[in-house]
Amino acid sequence: MSSLARAVEIATRAHEGRVDAAGRPAVEHSFAVAALVRTVEQKTVAMLHEVVERGDHTVAELREEGFDAHVLAALDALRPRDGERLEHTVARILHGSAGCALEVKRADIAHEASRLHEFDEVTRRRLEPQLDRTARLLGTTLDALVARVG
Repeated sequence: MSSLARAVEIATRAHEGRVDAAGRPAVEHSFAVAALVRTVEQKTVAMLHEVVERGDHTVAELREEGFDAHVLAALDALRPRDGERLEHTVARILHGSAGCALEVKRADIAHEASRLHEFDEVTRRRLEPQLDRTARLLGTTLDALVARVG
């Protein structure tokens, strides 16, 4: 089984029964992010990014599943640490994993921002400033990222 197919399997299982703030199956976000990036490596990371961020699997567990070092490095870069400031997370994303983590994070923010209208007002008011700040720290704007989604 390819790494991407295995990532799809793991993400689908991890998100089973979960819905996002808009009431949609949570795994749809991972598929949407994967559709916004180009390479198989980026798509693999996109499928697994929420699995690692939410703590369903650790990077070490995914290493045991046979994912390669580049995928693991990108996932580790994307993984927020307990108590870590956003600036530190973004710095790690900007300076590591040969751009893979950066492309996935940009796609992640782009997808979330493109669907803010689907969320209730409280969720929108909480998310939009976070997404905007993250986009700026990544060296772009929310509008530029949303334009990628089309």
